[in-house]
Amino acid sequence: MKKRVFYLDFIRALSALFIIVFHFNCSIGGHEIYKSVSNIPIIFYEYKNGNLGQIGVSLFFIISGGG
Repeated sequence: MKKRVFYLDFIRALSALFIIVFHFNCSIGGHEIYKSVSNIPIIFYEYKNGNLGQIGVSLFFIISGGG
């Protein structure tokens, strides 16, 4: 039986959290909830190299293949 490696499980959980936050931000943007509250942009939605969802999915696949 293989031993569980904590840091791989931690990265898996972190990547799942990234994906959940990305989908939550997409739903907020789709319903335009943030516009009715204030002019504050949605955090962690997009940046120069992509978005949080892409990082989460990539990390999850890399870690799943490695461990």
